[in-house]
Amino acid sequence: MRDVELTALTGSPARLEDLAGTLARAGSALSDTCTGMGRVAGALAGQRSGAVDEARSAITAVRSEAELARDVLSAAASALRAHAGDLADHQEAALRAVLRRDVAHRELVAAELDEAAAWRTGADPTHPQQADAVRMAWDARQRASQARSEIAAAEHAWRVARDGKEADSHRAAVALVGLARVEVVRLAAAAGTDLARFGASWPQGTALAGLLSTVSTTTGRDARAAARQDLVDALVAAGDDPGLWAAFWRTATPGELYLALGGTEDDDELASALRTGTAAWAASATVPELHAFGRAVVDDLDESVLGLDERSRLAALLLAPAMPSATFIGAADAWSDRRGRLGATDVEIADAAPLSEAIADGLSGRPAAALEYFARGGEDELARRVDAWFGQSPLDGWHDGGTAITGLFAAAVAGGTRDGSTVGHQRQAALLASHVTTALVTGRGLLTVPTTVSDGASRHLAQAYEPYFVSFDDNLRTDAGPSDPGVLGRVPLADTTTAATTWSDTLQPRLDPVALCTVIGVTSRSDTTAGYWLGSTDPYLDQMAVEATRQGVGDGDPDAVAASAVKDVSVVAGATTSDVITVARRREARDLATIGAFSTAASVGTIGARPAVSAAAAGGGVLLPSLLTDHVGPAREQVLAAEYELRERTVGRLRDAMADELVEQGASAQEIADATVRIDPDSTTMRDTFAGHFGTTSLAGRRLGESP
Repeated sequence: MRDVELTALTGSPARLEDLAGTLARAGSALSDTCTGMGRVAGALAGQRSGAVDEARSAITAVRSEAELARDVLSAAASALRAHAGDLADHQEAALRAVLRRDVAHRELVAAELDEAAAWRTGADPTHPQQADAVRMAWDARQRASQARSEIAAAEHAWRVARDGKEADSHRAAVALVGLARVEVVRLAAAAGTDLARFGASWPQGTALAGLLSTVSTTTGRDARAAARQDLVDALVAAGDDPGLWAAFWRTATPGELYLALGGTEDDDELASALRTGTAAWAASATVPELHAFGRAVVDDLDESVLGLDERSRLAALLLAPAMPSATFIGAADAWSDRRGRLGATDVEIADAAPLSEAIADGLSGRPAAALEYFARGGEDELARRVDAWFGQSPLDGWHDGGTAITGLFAAAVAGGTRDGSTVGHQRQAALLASHVTTALVTGRGLLTVPTTVSDGASRHLAQAYEPYFVSFDDNLRTDAGPSDPGVLGRVPLADTTTAATTWSDTLQPRLDPVALCTVIGVTSRSDTTAGYWLGSTDPYLDQMAVEATRQGVGDGDPDAVAASAVKDVSVVAGATTSDVITVARRREARDLATIGAFSTAASVGTIGARPAVSAAAAGGGVLLPSLLTDHVGPAREQVLAAEYELRERTVGRLRDAMADELVEQGASAQEIADATVRIDPDSTTMRDTFAGHFGTTSLAGRRLGESP
């Protein structure tokens, strides 16, 4: 029913309240039903049979539908009750305006009559008030003017009330219509948000998605730029409305967004809007939908390298850190597929780096999801994913120096080595570490490209290998050659025959010795990065100190445990200094190449010369090598000099940690001294123990007769 101008507004708040009450009571009844079904499901929880499983499944399905209907009824009741209150307020305001207008109208009529009477009085020379007639007419006219203003104000107030009623009616109608959409209702329930508000936002989201097509089909540079700016403004204005973004991403695709926003300059507000919007949508999405969205973010990039860097940056914005794990796993799956396909180019790898780093960053904060991603599908799939991430670096390196992808590796290892990890997860993490170690230094691995590795990447790699220090000695035994990826299993904490000796808590990887030492050496070229590796050995030494002083460890076994720990850490210590020898060898190789070129030129010059001249030139070839500068010798002396400090650090840390443990156990000062007397950095035993692997992994070695 339409409202008649300047009369009471139509509608019945009381009837709306009654209807809201009816809906609320129906919702309450359904709530009681859900509670009853919950009790039935609880009673069946301890029973196991096919019939019980079917009953439980049926109860769960019916209860889910009942809860959905309850929520719809509750939301409808709330919407009607709110509209009833708003309607009553608007009707009261309109009624006040009508009454106010009536009073003002009567005052206007009276003022106009008074003005006419005043003019008649002035025209009558016999009237006693003729002299006051002009003043009386003026006063009446002023009252009439005030009355007209009051009428206008009252009519405006009535129209404001009417417009408010119509706006509220429209909002209530949109909310109630939204509740009739089953998909919207389910999404709102999943998001845990207000159903009425969610439904009202749905049309706005579909309209926003429609702008993508508008921008993409607009022709003309200026017109397209204006349409694109309108789209950006609309995306920013969308905020974190879950209903709007749910409708948007059920209508639009990432590829359509890339096409519409192509050519947009970096915009912090737009970046924030896209991150916020995808996170808001994710609140109502199912796990399969999240996984599919993550795949679409990557798959929709298109294979053309033209503009790929721009699309990659936009794609990275859709993977907000707050997105659920399934989104990043989906994106990572698509990414490894994309990297493994035929025709993938170096330009593509480099231009799409922002997206790959965003995927890696997202999984880095989710250790369980990171491990799940690599481990799904068996070892062949794991090897393929490892190659995609760690074996195919851009020619000019990663934008962040490898920080993101090494963080992904460290997170995945943590997912399989944390306290309480299952044997299956430990095996997956160990196999991953084994494959990654080789991939990092093979072919186009992260550590083979001629670019600087970031400090963050070094820190992540040190963290990733920390659970595996206990097997470094086992992996670098003198009889060990190149190793295929695999799992060693649990390793003893010491070489001893005493039954009390324990084994590592975590399954250990098989690590290629050369690859392992290269990984450590390349990522410890500065004092800071070497400090990451050496610092990561401290918790391991503390742990081994606990084992060495454990009650029940037999005589001699504490020394064996200590020696095993020192061997493991000497691998790390030596490898952190290996770059000194490596650089020296490269310098000698360059010098030798230069001398060789000179010698070759001299030899060419003797062709056809007299024998005496040829002999002189040949003699030059013998003498020239003596002109080579010895780079390796001084470098070797530098490394061997550093060995003492590193041995002191390692053995001293272990000795002090053992002493602290014995103090905690209540040992006397003499007992502590007796237990740690052989844990001495300067003792022959500890010098020899440390020197073995140190000489190998540092590349310094030792000549006959040289003592550590």
